[in-house]
Amino acid sequence: MAVKSLQVLFLGQDNDMPRRLLAYGAPEGQLVTTSFLSFLIRTEDKNILFDAGMHIDVATHMKAQGRPISVRQEDCLPVRLKETAGLTLADIDMVILSHLHRDHTGWLGEFPRAEVICQKDDYAAAAIEPAPYCNPLTPQKPYCERAIQWRLIEGDQVILPGLTVFMTPGHSRGHQALLVELPHSNPVFLVGDAVFDLDCLAKEIIPGVYDNRMEALKSLRKIKAIASVTKAQVLPSHDLGLYTKGMKKPPEAYT
Repeated sequence: MAVKSLQVLFLGQDNDMPRRLLAYGAPEGQLVTTSFLSFLIRTEDKNILFDAGMHIDVATHMKAQGRPISVRQEDCLPVRLKETAGLTLADIDMVILSHLHRDHTGWLGEFPRAEVICQKDDYAAAAIEPAPYCNPLTPQKPYCERAIQWRLIEGDQVILPGLTVFMTPGHSRGHQALLVELPHSNPVFLVGDAVFDLDCLAKEIIPGVYDNRMEALKSLRKIKAIASVTKAQVLPSHDLGLYTKGMKKPPEAYT
């Protein structure tokens, strides 16, 4: 069941996002364009996603409220899966979530048979008793109304051979990152929103939106340590510049 490949799926972008929401202490008025990404991991017998992107309906709703978000039809997860790997949502066996904010959970409930893995703390914080500040971030539809096969885990653990989740709280209460060990190259470390870009990682600048600042800083240092020991390539979810210039894009894959 070893990992065979990993591919990056581009699911749209958020234009003119205040950088201070992504990088703590960024200057007021500084704007950046960010990406929405999902990652398709293929093992010998499973199709696995890390994060489920921004749904086009949610993006359209936010755009109508004045947010310059772009999720085109070709950016929708079912389209990307089809064109990248010839897969449908029904072919996905597992979804591993970094956390439960709406730009990472957009297509949940539309996978007919996928097991959805997230940290118990994040599920409790976002789905059961969301704090007031979480309301704009979590999906519009409560999770209890969706037919989702949840698997709630606690702490660092091996999900499958070659796939290990590490707790990286701070941005959200139960945020987690995924280390993907590949057959022919160094590991890839999918870190979600624990860090905005590689510059923030190097300078230990926490996310501008956070549940706990000290936990966020500890998580940055944990990511740096794991990446150093494993020689992993760190891939954040919202770094459009890295996606554009530094990530492999389909039909290329990390192998």
